[in-house]
Amino acid sequence: MAGVVIVILVYTLKVRARTQRSMQEMEEVRQNFFTNITHEFRTPLTVILGITDGLKKRLADRHTEAGFDLIIRQGNEMLSLVNQLLYISKVRSVVSHRDWRTGDIVPLLRMMLESTRVQTAKELIDIEFTTSNDSIQMDFVPDYMQKLLQGLLSNSVKFTPRGGKIKVSVALEKKVVNISIFNSETDIPEKDLSHIFDPFYQGDTSTDNLRTSIELLLVRQMAEAMDGKIEVLSGKGQGTKFVITLPQQHAEEEFERWSAEEELTDKELPVNEDFTLSEKEEPVNDDETELSMTENTFPVDEELRQPTLLVIEDNTDIARYIAAVLDNRYRLLFARDGKEGLAKAEEYMPDLILTDLMMPEMDGYELCRTIRASEILNHIPVIVVTARCEEKDRLMGLEAGADAYLIKPFSVDELKIRIAKLLEQRRLLREKYSRALQEGQSESVDISDADKDFIARLQKVLFANISDTDLSSELLADKLFMSKSQLNRKVKSITGLDTATYVRQSRMSFAKKLLSSGDLSIGDIVMQCGFESPSYFTKTFKQYFGVTPTQFRKQQMNK
Repeated sequence: MAGVVIVILVYTLKVRARTQRSMQEMEEVRQNFFTNITHEFRTPLTVILGITDGLKKRLADRHTEAGFDLIIRQGNEMLSLVNQLLYISKVRSVVSHRDWRTGDIVPLLRMMLESTRVQTAKELIDIEFTTSNDSIQMDFVPDYMQKLLQGLLSNSVKFTPRGGKIKVSVALEKKVVNISIFNSETDIPEKDLSHIFDPFYQGDTSTDNLRTSIELLLVRQMAEAMDGKIEVLSGKGQGTKFVITLPQQHAEEEFERWSAEEELTDKELPVNEDFTLSEKEEPVNDDETELSMTENTFPVDEELRQPTLLVIEDNTDIARYIAAVLDNRYRLLFARDGKEGLAKAEEYMPDLILTDLMMPEMDGYELCRTIRASEILNHIPVIVVTARCEEKDRLMGLEAGADAYLIKPFSVDELKIRIAKLLEQRRLLREKYSRALQEGQSESVDISDADKDFIARLQKVLFANISDTDLSSELLADKLFMSKSQLNRKVKSITGLDTATYVRQSRMSFAKKLLSSGDLSIGDIVMQCGFESPSYFTKTFKQYFGVTPTQFRKQQMNK
């Protein structure tokens, strides 16, 4: 009998374990579906809000402006609902992986209130804050706490009339932290109080109540995820008070410290730029004009060209929208996924890459990592534009090598500024490096490790062959395992010079160094620097440094 009982128990445990695994797998499938479909809502909203705002600026008059404003308001309302649904999913899925911190809750509350005051100032709504202690140290999840407070504050502001007041207080009592948000102007009917946290409950048939219940459902989940609770108190003529109760400590030892300087994470970016729809893709014609060392003409500055941007986006409408807002500013190339984007990046060597994260074949994370690992492409700035709005996604993107991370719907102004600043940084670095190279001080320029490694390899190959009069871009590219075009674009991106000019300038710097030493004759220097003609060497040296080689040597001897 004992054996039978043991067999039954073992069988029962196996069945239970199997059932739990199945439930967990089903939950993961449901969670992934819910998260992905919610992300997909953000993509059409990007287009809807962007186009509507652009049309409003171009076409609106006093008869149609109200209609455009209504579309934009409802679009933003829908975006807010999508964000809340997405975060509800997040809270449910990561309860067992809470990112606890130990810190002072009072500065966090003050920051949240200051941010809210900017919004309430226009409505003349006053926010009063009191605390029982100047500092209240506690354990909390910063991301949850920020979203929780923001949800309650935005809900209170929404139902506070113009000129009203909101009172916020925090108190520490017997190792329990109580945070209350009180609105004296709004009452909740008694019949609705017990349902206020129910999902999709509507006391009155209005979208405002629907949105409030989603916000409050999210608030309750985050409070419970921090082992706390939330309750609402209201009565006729007595206003409404939400009270969050949280334990002060969750472990015997402190968690990693949180400081008030940490950046708040919830940022919604509007779309606000005029545009016209267009789409174009042009090959980059950037072939270098090879200049022989025996040539009788000296190169002039390159003609300024539009920077080339590669847009990697599998949604055609988003790609067209990005093309529209950047039209006439840049030369644009397009790819539908990371694999195609990588191939086009290697072929055209763009100045900057815009990429989505969620793509077939190769996603944005893998693309960023591949670009940063590529000696050919690792100098190219990458901006991620994605519907993935969670902090872990942003950090993963930056860790993979992205230079900026924008969330759909993205701010067109921010996108333009990010692009312009990244390109400007590269331009200033090129100019600085070019000047330093001419002065023989290129080592003093602070460039990235990847650029330093490439320049070191290029210099090693170059100076190993500098006396060769037939030294060409093709030879350098072959030894560096690149195409001539790739080498030329790579050299330009770092130094601002095409390969031929860079080689010539390197020869001149080398010649200047040899002349300063005084150990070799000018004829020997001509040969060691790879010039076939002493007359051309003299002419080129004078064009670079303003004096002939002989005059330069005399100046050095007289110092």
